[in-house]
Amino acid sequence: LVQGAAFPAGSVVCAQWLLPSERSWASAISAIGAATGGFLVSSCAPVIAAHFGWQAVFYVTAALCFALLAVWLRLGASSPAQCLSITREELEVLREAGVVPPEPSSPTAFKIAKVAKVPKDSFPPAAFFLHSSVGVLFLAHFAQNWQQAFNDWLAVFYTTQLGSSREAAGLHAGAVALVELPARALTAGLPEVLLRRGSSLLWSRKQMSLQGFAYHLFLCLGVVAFLSRAETPTFAFTVVFGLAKASQAFHAGGYYANYLDLTQAYSGVLAGVGNTMATTAGVLFPRVASWSLGGSYGAAGGWAVLAGSMAWLDLLAIVAIALGMSVDCLDGPIPVAKTKSWPTSPKGTADDDKSE
Repeated sequence: LVQGAAFPAGSVVCAQWLLPSERSWASAISAIGAATGGFLVSSCAPVIAAHFGWQAVFYVTAALCFALLAVWLRLGASSPAQCLSITREELEVLREAGVVPPEPSSPTAFKIAKVAKVPKDSFPPAAFFLHSSVGVLFLAHFAQNWQQAFNDWLAVFYTTQLGSSREAAGLHAGAVALVELPARALTAGLPEVLLRRGSSLLWSRKQMSLQGFAYHLFLCLGVVAFLSRAETPTFAFTVVFGLAKASQAFHAGGYYANYLDLTQAYSGVLAGVGNTMATTAGVLFPRVASWSLGGSYGAAGGWAVLAGSMAWLDLLAIVAIALGMSVDCLDGPIPVAKTKSWPTSPKGTADDDKSE
């Protein structure tokens, strides 16, 4: 419950600090951090508990949280304009990209302020959430969380369907989880590659998430095919589940980064509402799993139904992203200049702010 504020707060910071071309990279780094944290906790917590007791795990976690808070209070800033360490060149790049408002003395400040709609309310109007591009985000996020809910049941799959021991099931499920970190590291730079090759920002976002859901769709069909066979090696399932887990890494540069494209004024609200709606997958999936596994389909048929549900959601997300994804800001007709690189970056950055 307390951790729930981290996602929208992080979205606000990223929306106020990052160029459009950097949002995919930032989303990937955030996802890599989450995967690294999960790996470290699963690796270190048993050792700490064995030597110092289970209470020590919570003490160490709390100490790290307070250490991060101290660093954040010392170095963090609500916006680039309030940061003491930012250079004027960096601030100017952000202003030209429309991320930071122009200086009041700027010749274009009055013109931009005149056409810009600066929201006065902390919560967007209902029409904001009814926009098709917002619905695409929520659907894609829900589909990925449904995949994660299935992964949480992998230990049950290995023990009940494949007859593995609890220890072996834990090893296979752990191997699947370990794939996430290298997969996110390998895909972190792909959006930048697409932009350098001339893709627009919108097409880059679409390509990343379309790949993620398409790969996952075919792998789900592979799971269904394995379940229809009389006997399939356990290792084969682990490989398919691992590849399916890796396919989720593409979304950091796709719909996940798209949260930062649609709004700056309401980025925290959008992220919070989207994450809340997506977490309903974790509530609904166990009920669907109980129904399918306890019904007349049999064990293999029940798991096939669950894999098929992921495939259907993948297909819906693919269609929605292809037809409805947008990188246009919904805050109002705020003119945005072409994205520029930081002063230290090589010249020749692609035109990132074009949309299809």
